[in-house]
Amino acid sequence: MTPDGHDRIRVLHGNPSNEDLAVLLVVLHATAQRPTATPDRSPTPKADWADRRQGPNPPAGSWRTAP
Repeated sequence: MTPDGHDRIRVLHGNPSNEDLAVLLVVLHATAQRPTATPDRSPTPKADWADRRQGPNPPAGSWRTAP
């Protein structure tokens, strides 16, 4: 029980042993202390055709099919 008289963890069904409760508390404590994984923030690679520094796109009609 906490100092304010409330239970932090309550067993709803069954009758766990002291060892079972100790294992549960160790796992909960270890999970709470573990740092969260940060997502990879590396930039997404872009295709070269999207790079405007390479110059303008070819003019319309410049692509022709073989006769």
